[in-house]
Amino acid sequence: MNAKTEYKQCSHELIGGLIEIVRMAVIDQFPSPRLDVADVSALLDAMHVLRPTLTELNLFDGFVHVVRGEWHDAIALFSTLVSQDRCMPGSRAMLVYCLSASGNSDWKIEAEQLLHQDKLTPEARSLVYAVIARNDMEKAREDAYATGEFNEPESLKRLRDDYASYPIHQRESRTRHDVLGPHSASGAPQETGMQPMETITNSDYSQYLRL
Repeated sequence: MNAKTEYKQCSHELIGGLIEIVRMAVIDQFPSPRLDVADVSALLDAMHVLRPTLTELNLFDGFVHVVRGEWHDAIALFSTLVSQDRCMPGSRAMLVYCLSASGNSDWKIEAEQLLHQDKLTPEARSLVYAVIARNDMEKAREDAYATGEFNEPESLKRLRDDYASYPIHQRESRTRHDVLGPHSASGAPQETGMQPMETITNSDYSQYLRL
């Protein structure tokens, strides 16, 4: 048996540990990585060699693109996963996020399709609710500057109610059922604690991601 074959036959436990490292590095405090993104990218490259058919790794590649601000590459990757019906509903939720962050109004179409999916997970739904609420908040602030009156968007109330529907222990740390779907091999979204909802910043999205 050659060295290359032995290298690729590493244990599932090792792969699971590496996946958790990558998850913690790029998602736990998303979009601010815990590790140097170049190191995370190098680790992902090695993991693709170890598990070339593990599609969920492509989802992490997408997160690396997001952290680097490579919106075109991130959108292309998540769009491909969606077209292949892979890593759903997480890939579509992240496509919604990326389209919105890059100013592409197509995020509304993707969000509408996602929210009507039968297998929508609570975490994917919450992420999309957060994207909708953030866009509505920006519009509400613009209107407030023009009129002198601020009206809280219904979408923000919906997001707050959605979060409140989780048991307290799940608000602090979501269970292993994530935006990837119930049968994902890569874990589930991290809850970092709800921040004040007067505004929604990029870091608030980390509440809905534990891949």
